[in-house]
Amino acid sequence: MRRAGEDAVYAVRGYSSWRFGERAEDWIDKVYFSAPRERIAHVAITVTNDQAQETSSFSLERDGEQGWVLLGAGDVRSPADGDKVDSLLRAMSRVSLSKLVGRIDDDEVAFGVPVAELALGLAAEPPATEPGAQASEESAQVGGLQEGVEDAVGAGEAAEASSAAASDEPAAVAIEETRILRVALAPGESDRYWLHAEGSEFVADVSRWTIRELLDAVMQDFQASELEVEVDEESADSAKIEERETGRNESEHDGGEAS
Repeated sequence: MRRAGEDAVYAVRGYSSWRFGERAEDWIDKVYFSAPRERIAHVAITVTNDQAQETSSFSLERDGEQGWVLLGAGDVRSPADGDKVDSLLRAMSRVSLSKLVGRIDDDEVAFGVPVAELALGLAAEPPATEPGAQASEESAQVGGLQEGVEDAVGAGEAAEASSAAASDEPAAVAIEETRILRVALAPGESDRYWLHAEGSEFVADVSRWTIRELLDAVMQDFQASELEVEVDEESADSAKIEERETGRNESEHDGGEAS
C-alpha cells in the first residue's frame, strides 16, 4: 500500500480488496432518510393512488401511553391500530437508498410531481438528569410532605379530582422538529421511485418495495378494530379506577399519621 502524496510502498497484513468499494456509491452512507422512532409523536401522510389518481391525506398522533390516534377529515379523532403504525414507522423511519441520482438543483435531475409525502414530527428529547438531582428532588418532596402533613386529606382529595379531570383530556405533545420526505416516480419507470428529503441537496433512487408501506397507506387500514377499541377503553377505565383508589388510600394513610 502507498499513502497519497508519498513514494514509500508498504506490505500489510489483513488487507482484503472486498473492503474497498470500486464505485463512488460504495463510499456513501446508504441511509438516506431517518428519524428516531422513540421521538416520533406525529405522522402526516399524503398519497396519490396510482390507478384512481386520487389524493388522500391523514395524520397520526401519539396519545401518551395509550398509543396512537387517527386524525381524519376535520381532525376527527379515532383510535388507531398500533401494530399498523409500528409497521409503517419501522419501514419509513430509516430508509436506505439504492443509488444517488444527483443534486436536486441539477438540470438533468427532473424530480417530478410527488406521488407521496411523509412528515414525521419529533417531540423534544427528555432532559438529562444530573447526578444527584433525583435524590435532591426526592428529598425536597419528602420535606414538602412533612411540612404539609396536616392538610394531607384535603390535598389528597383535590389531587384526586385534578387527576381525574386531567386524565380525560388528551395531552398535547410539543413538536420540536419535522422531517419531510417526498416521493416521485422515476422518469420512464413504473417500479422505481425518487426520494427527496427536505433540507437535502441530493435525490435518491429506491425500489417500490423499499417504500411500499408509505405508497400503500390507506386511512381505513389504520383504524383500530371495534374489539381493540373496547379493550383499550376497559384498560383505561381500570387504570383510572386504580389510580383513584391509590390516591384515596394514600390520603387516608397520611391523614391517619397526622392525627
